[in-house]
Amino acid sequence: RQHRGDSAGLIISGLCLLHCLAAPLIAALIPAMALALSREADLLIHWSLLGLAVPVSLWTFRQGIRQHGQRRCLMIGGLGLMLMLIGVLIESFAHIHTHTHHAHSGFTPEVMVTIVGVVLVATAHLLNWVTTMRATGIWGNSVHACGPICHHESRSSESH
Repeated sequence: RQHRGDSAGLIISGLCLLHCLAAPLIAALIPAMALALSREADLLIHWSLLGLAVPVSLWTFRQGIRQHGQRRCLMIGGLGLMLMLIGVLIESFAHIHTHTHHAHSGFTPEVMVTIVGVVLVATAHLLNWVTTMRATGIWGNSVHACGPICHHESRSSESH
């Protein structure tokens, strides 16, 4: 079940990245699209994707910790989620104070912060998946994910 969470996290990250990269390019190439996509709609998309990413990621990283005992996925993913939140908050604050109605004026600082956050979250999900696969013996258990000298061996063998 935990691998489904990592898959969902990767899909959500991909959608975020696609939105962050494609929307400014489409708006630059087709100005009418920039007018059609209001800032309110753009903010709704960002808040919705963040609202999906946070619970899926936190649940999945928690499950990963139970499987492999490492917190690095949670730390990397947590940093990414915080950057995504900062990006959305900057965009929301800018919208309130500038009263502009056009979305995507290019690769603004909030877009760049969000992209870095999304990449960190995706990286954490990949790392969590790989580490879990190794810890549970699916990819062979000759060397545990922590390394050749590991104190988690008894926990991972008990979970089978």
